[in-house]
Amino acid sequence: MPDVTPDPDPVPGPDPVPEPRADPAAGGTVDDSAAVLGCEVTSDAAGWWVELVVGFADDVVRRRIGPYLTEPRARVVAHHIARAAGRETPPPTGL
Repeated sequence: MPDVTPDPDPVPGPDPVPEPRADPAAGGTVDDSAAVLGCEVTSDAAGWWVELVVGFADDVVRRRIGPYLTEPRARVVAHHIARAAGRETPPPTGL
């Protein structure tokens, strides 16, 4: 008879809220929590870009993703990035 052991954690639950980590340079703690403030579509000579705007407790960070050849494609990407960033559960594991 084969030895069958149950999986200790078959369905992972949501990740707990991270605790602030110690920052040795500042002598205190750093808050790693962030919120996506928006996804904006912009253009320049290279093409269409999606700008992801993320707000932290002490800073706002903008990152450019792209370039994309058409504005509609960049808008679709911006929609999917904002939708995925706003999720409160981890992404599916691919059952």
